[in-house]
Amino acid sequence: MLLTKYIVLKNEGLFLLMIPSLDYYRSDRTDEGWYEDLDSNKQWQWNYLRKTWEEMFRKTNLKLFDIEISKKYGALKSGVFFFGKKDYEDKIC
Repeated sequence: MLLTKYIVLKNEGLFLLMIPSLDYYRSDRTDEGWYEDLDSNKQWQWNYLRKTWEEMFRKTNLKLFDIEISKKYGALKSGVFFFGKKDYEDKIC
């Protein structure tokens, strides 16, 4: 099987995502894990601390902006909505 790497975000490109972050979105739990959302839809989702999310994204060359910068981009819930950018050009293997 041949796997090809595709670049979908250019260097310095911006992105927005919504991820549940325990230290901002939830106050009822402190353990990272997979459990039901607080919302009425009760979907199951991963809930990590912001630091954990940052480390995961950093491994893929993506940098999450801090809360204050995210607010400047318009994030009303900046602990749930994250803005960021691609740190550097991927090397295609």
